[in-house]
This record gives sequence, structure tokens and C-alpha cells, in this order.
Amino acid sequence: MEEKLGALGIFGSAVFATGINIVIQTITEKNRPETYITNKEDLLLSHLPTDPFPSDHAAVSAAIAMATLIRAAKTKKKALYRMSGFFWLATATMSFSRVAVAVHRPTDVLVGTAVGVGCASLLI
Repeated sequence: MEEKLGALGIFGSAVFATGINIVIQTITEKNRPETYITNKEDLLLSHLPTDPFPSDHAAVSAAIAMATLIRAAKTKKKALYRMSGFFWLATATMSFSRVAVAVHRPTDVLVGTAVGVGCASLLI
């Protein structure tokens, strides 16, 4: 039962971070970096034009990583620490790649990560 509650908390922190991101996105307006590229065929990634600030990818992945880390600290389980480390590595790699393909600016992923960490810390 404890594992189910832990998993539910991790999932809840991701949902909470998504909700906070949606609120922030409705009150801010920011263009994606790709809008300034003149030749759209040079883009590595094409996608639907949505609000980039803050990054949903960064917020959700950071919320999962942080919630897992907090859960690991509470339960003292080494497997959760390792899983959290993997999630943080995946978050960093994914965030870097989103900036590299001109889908986000560094501030988009940094604020998204902060939202994810904050939401997981508040919820867990």
C-alpha cells in the first residue's frame, strides 16, 4: 500500500506541475525561438505552435524526478535514489535537447524545472 501511495504522490506532483504551467501560460505571452528562423525547412523538429513558457516537458519531468527523490529520502530505499538519479539525468538531457532544436529558450526550461521542483516539494 505504501508503494501505491508513493506512486500516486509522484503522479500527482506531475499533474500539479502541469496545472501550474497552464496557469502561467495563460497569463504570459512568449514566442518560441523558432519563430525568428526564416527558413523553416532548417528546423530539426516541427510541432504545433503552443505557449513555450514555461516548458511543460521540463516541469513534468522535474516534478517526477523531485517527487521520486523526496520519496527515496523518506523511505531510505536505494532503488528509488537510483531511479531519481536516472530521472534527473533524463530531465537534463531532454531540457538541453529542447533548447538545442530551438523549441525553447534556456529560461523556458529553467522556469519549467523550478515549477516541477516546487510542485513536487509542496505536494510530497
